[in-house]
Amino acid sequence: MRVPSYLFEGEYKINFKGVDYKTLNPPEEYLKFCYDDWKTPKRTSNKEMYSNSNHLRKYTIMNKFKFLIKKIIIKLKNIILKSWFINTPKNYFLLYKS
Repeated sequence: MRVPSYLFEGEYKINFKGVDYKTLNPPEEYLKFCYDDWKTPKRTSNKEMYSNSNHLRKYTIMNKFKFLIKKIIIKLKNIILKSWFINTPKNYFLLYKS
């Protein structure tokens, strides 16, 4: 999630039901950054209308590549484990039985 750094400067607290919560400073700026005109209700079922996607992470080629590599590593681990269990003699497991 991408958020401008100036929203983290300073402290801002909101009191809700007697409890203080820290939030971005100022919260209105964050809402404007994410939703543009956040004060006016939108009457639509189209979810893309609610967000301007400034805060969403972009799916870059590098992110897709990292995801693909992770997926390949997981599949390789599964293949190695399966082959180890298949090729290991059954009496090997009986040695460690108590």
